[in-house]
Amino acid sequence: MGASFKLFDKEYPLVCTVEALQELTENVGGDLNRLTEPLESGDSMVQLQEGIRFIYSFMKAGRNREIIRQRMLGEKMEETYFPSFEEFKQCMEISDLRRMMEAVKETITESRKQTVEIIPEKNAEATRSE
Repeated sequence: MGASFKLFDKEYPLVCTVEALQELTENVGGDLNRLTEPLESGDSMVQLQEGIRFIYSFMKAGRNREIIRQRMLGEKMEETYFPSFEEFKQCMEISDLRRMMEAVKETITESRKQTVEIIPEKNAEATRSE
């Protein structure tokens, strides 16, 4: 399982989707190579604000992905409250900065990993040479 962020005893999965990346790169002119520049600022207030923006975007992407997954599989959807960005900011403190940065880094790292499925050859027995 990937990264998550805990808020009031509820664990939110963090997912780095294309939509989240588009939203997050708006502050750096849409340049994906500059994605983490605001997080590396020497100003702790800028880091806090950007960390909150990153975490919220990844939380929202995780929630949206789960909603789509449930719809596609015909599962009963659980109705749970999801905070607005303004509400989320009201819950964050400067002491949350380290935890946010770790979760952001883990989410970005996880998103860069490639998953490869190996499918057994069709009719492998018929094509084997002896």
